[in-house]
Amino acid sequence: MKRGTGYQNPWITLSTAPHLLFRNLSEIPYAIFHRKWNYLDKILQEISPSRPFFMIGILIGTIFFTFFDGWFSLKWWLLLFIIILFMHWPYRMP
Repeated sequence: MKRGTGYQNPWITLSTAPHLLFRNLSEIPYAIFHRKWNYLDKILQEISPSRPFFMIGILIGTIFFTFFDGWFSLKWWLLLFIIILFMHWPYRMP
């Protein structure tokens, strides 16, 4: 993980940069052993999928469940609506 790289493109994922996964997985034990929690947090954020891919996955699951079981898909539509609502909700610090 490069320190101080600034803003990362949200469309860069493990499929486009698989070397990030292997490089960062080897640094996780180091961060845990030396109690560098901020560094561990940065590693986990870098290897996790981005929000757009998370939303696309939920949308695909919602459409899939809509065709196969209408009642079961209601909670997926509700989940998708709540995520979209809170992604666009303005955040104000207290």
